[in-house]
Amino acid sequence: MATKFELAVDLRPRSLSFDDGWGQLTQLLRKLGSWSEFAAGWGLDGAEIADDEPLVKGRVMDEIGAEGLESGLYFAVLENGRTARGQAVPPEQYLANYSVGDGPSAGHLLRLSFAETLASVDLFRRCTQAILDWQPAQHMAIQHRGYLQWGSPIDLRRRRGFGWAGWVPFEMLDDQVPEAEIVERVGPGTFLALQTAPWNSEDPDTVERTQALE
Repeated sequence: MATKFELAVDLRPRSLSFDDGWGQLTQLLRKLGSWSEFAAGWGLDGAEIADDEPLVKGRVMDEIGAEGLESGLYFAVLENGRTARGQAVPPEQYLANYSVGDGPSAGHLLRLSFAETLASVDLFRRCTQAILDWQPAQHMAIQHRGYLQWGSPIDLRRRRGFGWAGWVPFEMLDDQVPEAEIVERVGPGTFLALQTAPWNSEDPDTVERTQALE
């Protein structure tokens, strides 16, 4: 898999059918698709999704499919298109994974994954604002896949961490998190970033400072 960094978003719980959830997702993807980082658009297995295509129902939804479990959970996974500005784009430069449910116990989650060449604090901050404009969120975290498995000091089954950066749904001040280089009000909460420089999960100092922030 080319993607290394994941923006994990816990959205406010909602009960949605797959059709309604898919319609919600396409609103966000079209917004992101206007940015240079997502110039290749969105597709699945090389089949691109055009802006004017009926996304909520019809052929594209049939191709992508919906898997309904006993819990009433549905999900859709999309990746970048294969061309941008006439140039070929490698697969899995960015991915979107969205899950919704039609029952009270179903989750409501968004995962955006990025290749290392795309990852930046500026992109994460803009994604954070776009997501908050789209739907209310409870927590966001930008993490490296390896750090999630080996580096985080937090039991992620019970608590949410940060990694490189993240967002919490309340106000925080600089002196409350001196480990963070960026503490910025975004929407109804606070965007935090350990550093603006590229984040390396294999650097002991970076991991130690990330753990201190968490």
